[in-house]
Amino acid sequence: MTVRLTEIGNASQFHEYLSVLGIHKPPMESINGAWEFSQRDEVIARVQIQRDGSARFFLNVHRLCQHH
Repeated sequence: MTVRLTEIGNASQFHEYLSVLGIHKPPMESINGAWEFSQRDEVIARVQIQRDGSARFFLNVHRLCQHH
């Protein structure tokens, strides 16, 4: 199954979504390259640290829409 992740350009909004879903992300300074949260073999959230040190945030929007 191919997972389509949507990039979230706002770090605060990304963290808010994770909080609503009860997902605890490690501190940014401890992420070395990338971090993912998966549930039932499906990626729900991902953080990618770029070479320049900036972070990109991604969510599985399909799963967010199914969350009640």
